[in-house]
Amino acid sequence: MSIEGDLGTVVKFGLYSGLREEEMVHVWNSEICPDLSGCYCSNKLHVIDKGNGISIILIQWHRGRKKCYFTIVPTDLFRAFKALPRFEYRPHITSAHQYMKAKTGDDKITFMWLRKAHYNVMCRVMKPFEANILAGRAKSVDAKHYAMYELDEMTTKYEEAWNKFANS
Repeated sequence: MSIEGDLGTVVKFGLYSGLREEEMVHVWNSEICPDLSGCYCSNKLHVIDKGNGISIILIQWHRGRKKCYFTIVPTDLFRAFKALPRFEYRPHITSAHQYMKAKTGDDKITFMWLRKAHYNVMCRVMKPFEANILAGRAKSVDAKHYAMYELDEMTTKYEEAWNKFANS
């Protein structure tokens, strides 16, 4: 993806994280918890940097019926997103909407499309319930348990899915 600058960071983070717009605002506004031992704070992000350049961001944010447990993103992209001097729905997400519409020439391509694209890329390699966990649709205890104990496997599949997408 060749979009540069802050707008490029926003669009790339939206695509690679699969987060909803409000979840991105929440992630940017939230502090990162310095305690890596598994604390119980609920208002901070917990970041697990894996050795392969991928990070797991534990978010645990719920708004109405929408849930966001965690996301998996390239570490450098997460750091670039958190380093943005400012991030708000307006102007950042609205600018991304306009940019995507202008570049594609399709008024139906909105920022939400990035979330759908992310889900479809993940479905190429992950089991459906794994992709659903990333999309915040974990409904069963089994799916939540799997995510808690199989994060290494999920990061490997995440990386494989994006590599497969890039080579198709």
